[in-house]
Amino acid sequence: MRTNETSGAASRPSTINELCDRYLGHAEQYYCSPPDANGARRPTGEAKNLRSALRGLRAVAGDMPPGSMSAEDLCAVQDWLLKRRLADGQPLSREYINKCCMMVRRCFRWATKPPQRWVPASVLEDLRLVEPLAYGRSSARETEDVQEAAEGDFLATLKALGELSEEPRRASQALCLSVMLDLHWHTGMRPGELVSMKRNELRVENMQLTLFDPAFEMMIYRPTQHKGRHRGFDRRIYLSDTARGIVETWLPRARWDGRLFPYTTSSYRQAVRRINREFNIPSWTPNQIRHSFAKRMRAAAGLDVVQAVMGHRHRSTSEIYAPPDQASAIEAIRRYA
Repeated sequence: MRTNETSGAASRPSTINELCDRYLGHAEQYYCSPPDANGARRPTGEAKNLRSALRGLRAVAGDMPPGSMSAEDLCAVQDWLLKRRLADGQPLSREYINKCCMMVRRCFRWATKPPQRWVPASVLEDLRLVEPLAYGRSSARETEDVQEAAEGDFLATLKALGELSEEPRRASQALCLSVMLDLHWHTGMRPGELVSMKRNELRVENMQLTLFDPAFEMMIYRPTQHKGRHRGFDRRIYLSDTARGIVETWLPRARWDGRLFPYTTSSYRQAVRRINREFNIPSWTPNQIRHSFAKRMRAAAGLDVVQAVMGHRHRSTSEIYAPPDQASAIEAIRRYA
């Protein structure tokens, strides 16, 4: 134990800037997806989020020794973030500022744990005294809840894409985008799951809900890369007969690498935004389709089924009374999606 502590003390960072650099180096290695079939690991967006979140800490206390960090210094980081402005002049959101302070504490928690032991545990305890910004009690901007995409606006966008498909120059792009939107509407998957869908991640399996029900076939999409992958979460997206028909019709157009759609999450969102702007359709984003789907599923089958269908690990609005009901999720997809 003494050898480890001596080794940790010998390599102890002299400033908070140096501590941040070492923590970010650790994050880039740690926050990666599990190895794929070729042993390759893909970085997630968490390291990038940490880099952005620690800017306030660097600006306020970057030259200080890590062991001298205090609750007052974290309050100064909060104040620095409250004074920051976005490109359009708006203040940062309260949720973002609270997340930045949480990540600062995460950095010091990592530095406190073995084998580092670079910062006394008393520093971390002091930082925990700083409470998150409360709703309506600061100058931080309050964000609005994401609303579902109105069905009328969604159908208007599909109609606009139908008109564009008659123009030779834009027909291919319009057809691809309309297929993506149609599939998205009937599955409620995350936009990132939609754009990364590959042929080899689709399976048609024989299902039987109970011993007394007849067996039936169902297509299941099991993405190898998804939001909860690094936590060992097995994501299953059940495709209704309508969604399966959309996929099977489009499969011959899959790219050479097996991907069905030539979009990223960002380009998908921007393409929808451009179409809506061009045809004067009220603005909405692909992520709102997911909210629309969840609302339909909840009205049809309840919140437990929504949790299973949407791939949520926890319920954000109420306590978890039971694990996700996969059988009910499959039945709800068959009947309502």
